[in-house]
Amino acid sequence: MEKENELIVSHLYEAPIQLVFNAWTHPEHLMKWWAPKNFTTSYCSVDLKIGGLFRYCMYSPDGVHIWGKGVYTEINAPFRLAYLDCFTDKDGNDVAPAYYGMKLDVIQISKVEIDFTEHNNKTTVKISYSNLAEQGNEREMAKQGWQEMLDMLANYLNNKSNSK
Repeated sequence: MEKENELIVSHLYEAPIQLVFNAWTHPEHLMKWWAPKNFTTSYCSVDLKIGGLFRYCMYSPDGVHIWGKGVYTEINAPFRLAYLDCFTDKDGNDVAPAYYGMKLDVIQISKVEIDFTEHNNKTTVKISYSNLAEQGNEREMAKQGWQEMLDMLANYLNNKSNSK
C-alpha cells in the first residue's frame, strides 16, 4: 500500500536475478535502459559501495540534460539496493527540482529501495520511492517514468537474452 509521499512499482523479468542485479549496478548496462521512454542516458557512473555515488544524466526529447545522483545506503547483492536520490547540476551539486522546471524549489532527497526476488529463473523487481519531490500531476509523471524505465529494462534484458 502506497503512502502519500511514496511510489511503489514492480516488474517481473524473464531473467535470472544476477543478470537483473547487474543491469542495475554496471554503467555499461544502465546506459542502455536507465531512462523513461523517448529519453536516453547520456552519462552514467557507479561506485557500488556504501556511501558510493551513482551519477546519471538523462537526455530528454526536448534536448534537456537532467542530472541526478544516488548515494548508496544499502547493498545486499543480488537481493537489495537502496540509495538516497536527488537532482544535481552537471557538476554533481544538489539542486532543487525547480532547477528542471518542477514546482518544488527546495532540494529534495528521496529514498529509493529496490528489492530483487527470484523464482524459477524469473526475477521480480520492486521499487519503493519515498519522500517524493513530485506533487500532483508530477507524481503521476514520476510513476509513469519509473514504469517506463522498468519496461526499458525488460526490452534490454530480452534483447540481451536473444543475442546469445
